Amino acid sequence: VIVPSYVSDEDIKCPVDRQGKRASLLVAIAADGSVFTPSVVVPRKTIETELYELGYKPDKVCYGYSETGFFSTELFEKWAFEYFFPKVRQRRAKYNYSGECVLILDGFGPLNSDNFLVACSKEGIIPLFLALHSSDSTQPLDIVFFGVQKGKMS
Repeated sequence: VIVPSYVSDEDIKCPVDRQGKRASLLVAIAADGSVFTPSVVVPRKTIETELYELGYKPDKVCYGYSETGFFSTELFEKWAFEYFFPKVRQRRAKYNYSGECVLILDGFGPLNSDNFLVACSKEGIIPLFLALHSSDSTQPLDIVFFGVQKGKMS
């Protein structure tokens, strides 16, 4: 909403509550449709019971904490090294595949971690970064998963 600077706050009829709960979700989906363990970053050091009731239990989700509820490089690397890379190795063994694979990534800042990119190279993973600000037309998760979710929510 764009409002001229001379309009008083009392005249604006679009209240915005930015005090709501925030959390970040990292999801990885393989080309065959199988999913990797997701990661959720919450703004509290304790996990709310509501998340457990919705099925986000610690045996199925990699939890992290930051005051803002957003990912840091450290939280992303924790997920990558403890969940993602082991799962890639497991899948390679299952399918007896030792060649390279492509990992499609968005422009999310922590993904550019040197540790992560070096590990990708060692694991035979070629990171392919999508163009910034192109999520509405190029990011598979936005088109398929989050797009459907947003449609249902609205």
